[in-house]
Formats: sequence, structure tokens, C-alpha cells
Amino acid sequence: MLRLCACAETGKPLGLDDEDPTTVTSALKLYLREMPVPLMTFELHADFIRAAKVPTVEGRVAAIKESVKKLPALNYQILNALVMHLSRVAAKSDQNKMDASNLGVVFGPTLMRPLHESVYGIMEISYQNIVVESMISHMDEIFDEHPGGGVCFNAQSNGVCRLNVNPP
Repeated sequence: MLRLCACAETGKPLGLDDEDPTTVTSALKLYLREMPVPLMTFELHADFIRAAKVPTVEGRVAAIKESVKKLPALNYQILNALVMHLSRVAAKSDQNKMDASNLGVVFGPTLMRPLHESVYGIMEISYQNIVVESMISHMDEIFDEHPGGGVCFNAQSNGVCRLNVNPP
């Protein structure tokens, strides 16, 4: 896992042929968790938590979409690409046991966190999970566009996987 993180930091190609998917996922989660500002930003944390508390699915999805639209452009693009990937993982949950709910539990606290850790913040973890689960389950409704020229994960035949980000 340390080798994967080091490659990501230096921009060297990541050879993933021999890597266990769990190791790759752990490296990605570690990288995202160690970002000084979470991908879903401190400023929007309360908006996302409020959105998770909306009682109807339709209302919750609309509120999450509004919060996602407020993200900085690069954060939006990366989150869009990540959620698109996670939705593909969830589509194979019969094989990998990772449905949208499980992925929400795994990635919720990684993608969003409050500025100051507190007991109240710990109680919000279930709402973080709901936000991520909802984004995965309702990706097409929440994200207006899908990664194309802006952000894409390229898995090449030689096992190299790259995240290409081109700001708009």
C-alpha cells in the first residue's frame, strides 16, 4: 500500500496487475482521508448533513444535488469520477458484496468530515454514509455530466491506472 501511495504522490504510473483490490481501495481511502480539506469540503459539510436528513428520497437527492453543485469545479469532477466508479462497483455487489449502502459506510467518513472533530461529529457519521450511498444510487440524477475530457480513470492493458484531471 505504501508503494501505491508513493506512486500517487510522485505521479509515477501505478502498476495494478498484481495488487489486491482491497489494497488499492485502502490506498485510495488513505490518500483521500489525508487531504487537508476533504473532497466534499468543510464549508459544505453542514449542507450535506442537512440534505441527508430530508425524509423523502426525491427531496434528499435534490438537496444533495444542490450541495454537490456548490463544490469547487475540480472537487466536483473528481467526486463525479469517483462516484461513477463506485456505482460500477455497486453494480457487481452480487460478486463483491459492496452495494451502495456498504460503499457509503466505507467512503462516507473519507469524503466528508467536519472541520472540528467532536462527539456530535461522530453521531453524524450515519448521515455521511447516507449522502454517499445516495450519490451512488442516484448518480445520474445528482451529477449533470459524466467524466469525459475532465476527469477519467484509465485502466490500461499493461496494468497502469491513472486519474487524469483537466480543469475546465
